[in-house]
Formats: sequence, C-alpha cells, structure tokens
Amino acid sequence: MLGINALLLIYVSTLFHCGTTLACQLPDSISMVCSLLYFAWIIFDNLDGKQARRTQASTPLGLIYDHQSDALEITVMATFFGIISLFGNSPYTIAIWTTAAIHCYFENWEALYTNSYSMSSNKYLFVGMLALIYTALGSEFFINTMVFQTELRMLVFYGFCSWVSIEVLIRIFNVLMKSSNKMEAFMNLGSLFYIIFCVVVVLVFSPVGLAYAGTREFVLFLGFIFAREMGFLQLAHVSNSEYEPLNIPNYILLSLLMFNTSCHAWGFPLLDEYNLLCFLLLFAGLSYLHFIYSVTKEITKELNIPILTNLQRKIQSV
Repeated sequence: MLGINALLLIYVSTLFHCGTTLACQLPDSISMVCSLLYFAWIIFDNLDGKQARRTQASTPLGLIYDHQSDALEITVMATFFGIISLFGNSPYTIAIWTTAAIHCYFENWEALYTNSYSMSSNKYLFVGMLALIYTALGSEFFINTMVFQTELRMLVFYGFCSWVSIEVLIRIFNVLMKSSNKMEAFMNLGSLFYIIFCVVVVLVFSPVGLAYAGTREFVLFLGFIFAREMGFLQLAHVSNSEYEPLNIPNYILLSLLMFNTSCHAWGFPLLDEYNLLCFLLLFAGLSYLHFIYSVTKEITKELNIPILTNLQRKIQSV
C-alpha cells in the first residue's frame, strides 16, 4: 500500500501542476520529488517480494495487489515521462504507455502458461534512473542534443521500443518451449490485441485528434482497462482457473469508444468524442474499483479473512 501511495502522489503532483494537459513543464523540484517517489515505490515493491519469498507467506490477494501495482505504475510513469520528455499531448505519450503495457502483459502471460516467473526487476531501476537523468540534465538537453541527426529523446524512445520487442520475442519463445497449452496461450492474446486495436483506431481515425485533445484522459482510460485485464490474468494464475480474456465491461467500453470514433470519421457524428471519452473514463474507473472490491471480498472469504465482513458490520451498526 505504501508503494501504491507513492505512485498516487506522483500522479497527483503532475495533475496539480499541469491539470488535464500534459503540455507543460514541471518545476525541477517537483520532477526530482516524483523521481524519488518512484524509487520509493521500487524499494517497497522489492521489500514486499523478498519478504514474501523469505517467509513463504505469499497469498493470492497479495500477488494480485502486487501485480495491480505494476499495472498502475505503467499509467503513472507514462504520464510522467510524457511531461518531462516534452512529448506532452501527442501520440508519443500514448505509444510509451502502449509499449510498457505490452511488456507488462507478456511478463504475466508467460508466467501464467509456463508457471515460472522471469520478471526483469532491473527495468524499474532503469526507468527510475532515466527519470533522474531527465531531471538533472533537463528536457531541453534531450531535445537539442542530436545523435545521427536524430533527437536524443527519440533515440531513447526507439531504444525502449526495441528492448521491449526483444523481451516479448523471448517470452513468446519460452511459452513455445515450455507451455503445454500453446494454442490456448496464443488465442488468449486477443485481449491485448483488442486494446492495441483501440489505440490504433483512435490515433488514426479520430477527427478531433483525441491523442492531442485528451491524451491524459485517454491514457488513464486505457490504464483502468489494462489494470482490470491484468487482474483477471492474475486471478486465473493464483486460482489455477481458466483465463477468460477481455471481460465484458472492458469489451463494451473499448467498443463504444471505437464505434463513436469511427462514426465521426465516416461523417456520421453521434456524440462529442472528448465528452464520451470522459464519460467512459468514469465508468472504466468504477468498473476497476468494483473488480478490486469483488476480488478482495471473494478471496478473503475463501481464506477466512473477514476483513470486508467486519467492515460491513461496522457500517450497518452505524
């Protein structure tokens, strides 16, 4: 919980100083504080993992919350890097989120179908160091420094995408070599591809350019969708049950956004694109919170940990 609070402080800090836009420049002091908060999250996350392995006291609920923290970290840091890299309200910020989400999904996908974790914990240290370097040298340094006639920030972006591509290929190879359910594993990648498809549709067909007009809102919307999907992936892993990709609320929310965007592109506008995005964002957040509540309630009931039961009794007594 301390780690999640650190991530929330980072997001709230960027929201307080920049509002809904990402086209702003954070004060150096705020950028430094956010970078240090990210390192605090890394420390808390590693301590939690090492403690669980040392005591062998890992619980299904703990595993789900741990990986939910990883899923939320993607949205927070994609927003933060969109600001400090001065990509701002642009498709590049959305591309940062998408690339990081692909990496996170394939990590957990491999774990589900090979029953072995090969998480690259060094990635978090790399992200934290990159945030500190951006803060220390300044965003303008990465824009004005040209290497092979290319901005340094673009080389960093291309390097990040290349590294994720290599990692994904390695994890696909591991599943091919170790999994006994190869066909099921690859069929269940449909949920990730549907999210990516939604991103492509909005980037290509949105007449008002949601990638520019509502970058923060779109990334947050995708973040709630992705975190919920990751929750179902982890739930299947810890309960040894079948993973059902693209749960109904996620499918409906993504489809509504794509349908409205397509109607605008075809010349049949139904609802204002930005207003609909904000409306769907609200429902995506509520859907995610409902998932967290439901999973917590079911697992604590199964493990005879009456946390929510006692809470409900206290509320009723009041």
